[in-house]
Formats: sequence, C-alpha cells, structure tokens
Amino acid sequence: MPVAALALALVVLPGCERRSDAERYHHALVEARSYATARASCRRIEDPDSRGDCLVGVMEVWQRLDAAGCHEILAPAGAGAGAAPELAVWRDECMFQLAERQRAHGDLPTALRTCLDSRWARECSWHLLQDEAEASLDEPAAVAEARIRAFRDAPRLPDASLQFWIIRARAGAARGRPVSEADCAALAAPAPCREALGVTVRSMLDARLRAEGTSGCAHVVQTAATLSGVAWLPGPLVDAEVARWASARCPTSGAERSGPP
Repeated sequence: MPVAALALALVVLPGCERRSDAERYHHALVEARSYATARASCRRIEDPDSRGDCLVGVMEVWQRLDAAGCHEILAPAGAGAGAAPELAVWRDECMFQLAERQRAHGDLPTALRTCLDSRWARECSWHLLQDEAEASLDEPAAVAEARIRAFRDAPRLPDASLQFWIIRARAGAARGRPVSEADCAALAAPAPCREALGVTVRSMLDARLRAEGTSGCAHVVQTAATLSGVAWLPGPLVDAEVARWASARCPTSGAERSGPP
C-alpha cells in the first residue's frame, strides 16, 4: 500500500488510541459489547484514577465473579510504565465489590475470603453480614441465627454475632417492627442477641434525648415509657436497660439537660 494511502487509512479507521479518556470511559461502560472489549478500552485510559474506576465499573456491568480482573488493575498501562499508586485503592475497592457480588450469587464463603484480600477487610465482611441480617427480617430469630455460622471463621469480624443482631434489630425497627427480647430466648446462643438488645434500646433513648434538647431529662424518661410497644416490647431485660440508661444519662436532681442554644 502506498505511504499516502496507509496514512489516510490510519486516520479514517476507528481506533481507541485516538479517543480521549472520557470517550474511552464511555465506550467501556456504555458501548462495548463484550467484557474483553470494555476492559481494553479502560486499559487505554491514561489517567490512572479514571482507569481504575473504569476497570472496577466494567466488572460490575458484566457481573464478573473472579478475582483475576481485580488483580490485573495493578498491571502497568503500557510498556515501560510502572504501576500507578492510585490503582492500589481501586484494586481493593474492586475486591470489596466483588465480594458483594459473590454473596449475591450465593457464594458467601468465597465472598468472605475475597474480603480478606482488601485493605477494608472488616468493612467488607460487615457489609456481607448486613446483607445477611437484612435478608433474615422475615425469618423467625431461630432460623435467622443459622446465617451467622458462615461468619464464625471471619478473622476480621470476631463480633459477628453481636453485629448481626444489632443490624437486624435496627432494620426491623425501621420497618416498624418492635424489638423483642423474646427473640433472644429462642436462640441457641442468646447472649449476643441480649447484648444487641441493650445497644439498640440505649441508642433509641439517646436519640430521643438529643431530640428533646433543653426540654429536660425527666421528660425524656417519661416519654421512654411511650416507646414501649412501639420501639420495643416490654420485658424484664428491656425494663432493666431503660433503668440503667436513666441512671447514666439523667441527673437525680431533676435538673434540666443543658445544651447548645
């Protein structure tokens, strides 16, 4: 082919190399018809931060479940180029999102192992626990308890049982479901549930106290009784927790709680 013709062909033929970073990003996330093509467009993005974002995004779009794509984020963009330090964060974010997809596809054990390969291993594991707790809301407590077993070997979440019941109690309360100490009595291991019950009741009372402002702690204690049957069902554990909270938060003199104007 004559040199002039070859030069013209290089101009008119579509090529990602002549695209801007924004065009490559758009092609990868919107136009690409295969994961390989999308990934190739991302790899051509010159800005490391945008390239990492793009590589994580295409794995989400194409629902990739293998960790290889996350590890490859650290590969240099071109010959002679070194790995950009910005990409280390995107690689860990990739592992975080991958774990959530693996759990959503029914492979919780693999998802928990994936979390360990991220700098945010605890946060990642906690998000998986949150998903499990929220998925259990329509199950009896004794059935929901089985979901905790997978987390007993999660090294970065040793308090998984406590966190599970706290998440479940708060998510249930958001649905208008009162916290009930009877749920704990039905469990094989009731202690974390009872601890979570106390945490939940105290957080509800603290929120009420903050909302009441300067109207006085005595009034908050009185209104705490109105929460019974709405925020929680009455019982000896709840009653004792309310009493402990009042002792810690409310002055015995009846003096009003001071606060900012």
